Amino acid sequence: MKTWIAIPGYEGIYEISDEREVKSLRRIVRRWGKDTVQREKIMKPFYKGKNKSAYVQLNKNGRQRQMNIDRMYLRLFEDRTFEKTSKYKGVYLKGNRWQVNVKSYGKLVWIGSFETEEEANRARNNFILKEQVV
Repeated sequence: MKTWIAIPGYEGIYEISDEREVKSLRRIVRRWGKDTVQREKIMKPFYKGKNKSAYVQLNKNGRQRQMNIDRMYLRLFEDRTFEKTSKYKGVYLKGNRWQVNVKSYGKLVWIGSFETEEEANRARNNFILKEQVV
């Protein structure tokens, strides 16, 4: 049996299943000045990008947003996060290591991969001092 979870920010409007299906819930919507009932239905994904990732278009309060189905699934069913996870600029978590990038003279320079967040930030600061990054 499928497990359905409400999509954060779209509670009562959309849900995603443990089989990576997104459904639009039954609700009343306003169209062309009239209130109409929208049926519950499984949404058809569209594919975009180099690797042809599956997306659905979510609507709320007249605003549309394209959401990656795989990212939603990983966030809700496997507790993965894709937000910036460091308190330091240019430092982010990838897998179980901290990565560091610095923009130098208009180009993004990768500094390295580190065990701890503080070590990564130290390397970033040393690079900035040594290279006198603009």
